[in-house]
Amino acid sequence: MGAPMYARLLEVMLKQSTLPDDFTTWDDAEEDADTFDRFREFVVADLFDNAYCVLRGQYLSIIASALSSAKNWQAAESGTFALRVAAEPISEELEESTSAANEAETFLAQMFSTIIEHTADNAGLFSCHALVRAETCEMIAAYSFWLGRKTATLEEHAALTRGILMYVTAAFPYELAWRQAANAFKNICARCARQLKDPSTFTALLEHTERCIASVRPNFDNPDERDERTSVMEGLARVIARMPIAQASQASARIIAPVITKCKLFAAEVASTSAPAGPEASRA
Repeated sequence: MGAPMYARLLEVMLKQSTLPDDFTTWDDAEEDADTFDRFREFVVADLFDNAYCVLRGQYLSIIASALSSAKNWQAAESGTFALRVAAEPISEELEESTSAANEAETFLAQMFSTIIEHTADNAGLFSCHALVRAETCEMIAAYSFWLGRKTATLEEHAALTRGILMYVTAAFPYELAWRQAANAFKNICARCARQLKDPSTFTALLEHTERCIASVRPNFDNPDERDERTSVMEGLARVIARMPIAQASQASARIIAPVITKCKLFAAEVASTSAPAGPEASRA
């Protein structure tokens, strides 16, 4: 198939991979969640991957147009999905010095800047619904390689990286986006540790992350469900691992300080409840 056919197919399949306009939750939906996810993640994702390899910059233009004309959050979510699944061929494109690579570079810079603008705007394109935030965080994780590329200067991407982390941590309180946000946080920290290991930068990141994660209410009703806070801690640990030894020691002490404090409080509480109650308890 040629480019015109792939362009048309991309537009059609984008609509087919969009949630219904009246979608609220999977409990109330006519379609099964697993069936829809398998369709998107295997059938549509593979097709979109091939479409990018044929269309290159035109693929990004089509998705950008779909996002800019999105009439509801469902369309915004599917457009974001289409950007995520093209991450692998785009990463390969960026290794080459081609006009398509320059287009992708410019597009990613603009896209991430727009995401940052929508951090606290619940009506923004990338923040208008919890499921949009979830898909956006998945997309951010998929493109974390771009934020941390060695070919980019610290000055070029440092501010952008911090801004994206603000978006990701802002998604922590949303139950539907918590897992994806925690994973994106880990990926960014791993890829961009050299941009985040500066003492003042890391301290600000740690304090901000602690405030955001405090609002998370993990659900332990399902014994098989992972506590995503471990992903956040792993991300911070990845940054610490890139620090000089003295700085890493201080940062490690800072990151485990809340845990030690809670352990001490728990130990004191246990000691107070198990201590003898008075003379009669002593004679006993």
